[in-house]
Formats: sequence, C-alpha cells, structure tokens
Amino acid sequence: MKVKNFLLSLMLLGSLSAGAFGNGDNNIATEAFSGADLIFNANQVAKNVTISVSGPHGFFVTQSSIDSIPSINLYDAGSPSDGRYRYQLTASVAGEGAQVKSQLNNGRDSNATQAIYGVSQSGSFYFEDGQIKKFDKIDDTQTLPSR
Repeated sequence: MKVKNFLLSLMLLGSLSAGAFGNGDNNIATEAFSGADLIFNANQVAKNVTISVSGPHGFFVTQSSIDSIPSINLYDAGSPSDGRYRYQLTASVAGEGAQVKSQLNNGRDSNATQAIYGVSQSGSFYFEDGQIKKFDKIDDTQTLPSR
C-alpha cells in the first residue's frame, strides 16, 4: 500500500511541475547584455539565484543573491580574453498552483505549503574587443525544400 501511495504521489508531482511556472517558460530571466556587463531581467520571482560564467584561459566567476538576479562585469573578475563564454543561472522558484499537503499538523494556520522548485538556465555569448557581441537570432523553424 505504501508503494502505491508513493507512486501516485510521484505522478501527481510530475503533472503539477509542468504548470508550476505559469507561462510555461522555464527561463529564469532574459539576457540584457551591455558592454562587458551580464545583466538579466527576471521573468519570474526567483530566490537564491547564482550565476556562474566560464570562458577561455580558465576564466571563471560566480555571484549569488538571495532576493534578486545578480549582474556581473567581466572586468571585475579579471582580464577576459576574446572568445566564447558560457553562463549558468540556478534559482529556486515557488510553484503557483502546486500545493503540498502534509499529514502532520505543524501548528501553523494552514497545513498546505507552496512547493519550491529548482530551475536552471544556461547560455553562451561571444566576447570580443572588450564587449559582448550581439547576434541576430536564427529562425530554425524553416523547413528545407523537398526534392
């Protein structure tokens, strides 16, 4: 009986996690790079956000914030070289509709708590001549002509 309840709980959590982000967009933030600054505009309320950036010649920097998305200036972390860099954002996000009920009365007003999810976002950019290069997005939805 315990195994059956456990499996049902897993299925329920799996079905709720898809709707936990409201708009279906799992991105934590939108890129807004300027010069040598990595700036992100939040797409959703995120807590405990960490951004890590790695690049050529062992370049690595990380920043964390409890209540907002941190920004990074590549020059504050050293002397960045021209080349491709990668970033990763990680955060915790509260699910909008997901409620987790506990059988234990914990003494609080409501026995339902909002589920917290770990999310991540990664991407890359090219740094050249002292600034981050911006490229037009590629439309990869076009189909090739048939023969």
